[in-house]
Amino acid sequence: MNVQGLDPLRSLVLLVALVALLVLGWMTFLDAPPNLVSAPPSPAATAVLGAAETAAPAVSPTPIPERSTPVGTAPAVILSPTLVPPVTPEAPKPSPTAAAPGSSGSLPTVSAPAQPELSVIAQGFGQAQQKVGYAIVVQNTSREMVTDRTGSLLMSYSGSGGAVLQTVHGDVGVVLPGQQQGVAGTFSVPAGARVERIVVTVAPASFVFPWTSTPLPLSTTDLAVRTVNGLSTVAGEVRNPDAVGFGAVVVSAIVYNDAHAIIGGGSTTAGALAPNGRASIEVPITTSAPPVQVELFAAPRTVPAVH
Repeated sequence: MNVQGLDPLRSLVLLVALVALLVLGWMTFLDAPPNLVSAPPSPAATAVLGAAETAAPAVSPTPIPERSTPVGTAPAVILSPTLVPPVTPEAPKPSPTAAAPGSSGSLPTVSAPAQPELSVIAQGFGQAQQKVGYAIVVQNTSREMVTDRTGSLLMSYSGSGGAVLQTVHGDVGVVLPGQQQGVAGTFSVPAGARVERIVVTVAPASFVFPWTSTPLPLSTTDLAVRTVNGLSTVAGEVRNPDAVGFGAVVVSAIVYNDAHAIIGGGSTTAGALAPNGRASIEVPITTSAPPVQVELFAAPRTVPAVH
């Protein structure tokens, strides 16, 4: 187109119109549907599709039931008790218990600890005219507790024919756990009476815990037998290794013959014994024969009060 000789305004209008025509043509080209050419299916694909078309029966459309609830509202769900059985809470499992003794899988039978007692492990006596000297050895079966002064002896002695002549009492004193303690004494009988037998019974003792976790027994040393004017005594020394003092101490002497049988004894009471203290003692004895061996035992009369 020759635009020479045209005035500038007409030239501008023509230019704008030309641009608008170009833009309109380009938009018309973009909106046109593409000319698609579908390729024929491959033989394999045709075979599969054909088999599926011949095997599958015709499916008639299932009508959709009409909603009974408005759109956008969740329908209520009702669980039938017959379809959902109630949940029964599980019963708690019983705790395991020990099986009865002797049954299969039973635990070892544990015996109840025996009651502590004072048991008599040796005894004997000797007579010289109207005096009788007796002695016994007792043992505390407890491993933890000591005896209190309530432990006592009940002695019934019999004469000829088995008649009981008299019953006398004696004091045991404090016996430590597991300790063997000698207890002796003397008593008199009527003139002409002959003791044939003595029955010793240890009364039930009161057991208490000791004044310390490791109580120490009293010890005796430097023993000697003395006889003056027909009266025999056993002399010695009593020692207290404990840090606790005792108000009174019972000292018993036991006399043996050459067969180590008890043939007599005697006892006395010493005064207070200080902590780590010692005291000289002399115990009168009565025997049926000259002593061959003697033992001297010492024990607190009562359990000390420690604060």
